[in-house]
Amino acid sequence: MNGTKEATVTPTSARAGADVRVTVNGFQGGETASDGMTDPDGAVFGGVNQLTTPPSGGGTLTLHTNGLYPGRWAITIHGLS
Repeated sequence: MNGTKEATVTPTSARAGADVRVTVNGFQGGETASDGMTDPDGAVFGGVNQLTTPPSGGGTLTLHTNGLYPGRWAITIHGLS
């Protein structure tokens, strides 16, 4: 998220293979957005998934952590319009 949007992640810590829920707010309803991940070493993997926000401009995504290695990861979700 950029500094102007809000998100929560539940749980805030998980083992590989667990599902993590990311709740985002502050987008325009129906806006197309893309996600990206930053790994613990600072490498960025991005934009493979696109989503359309609901009319409320927010919602919850489920992130599957299969294949992620231990460490602090970050998710970025940005609007494409």
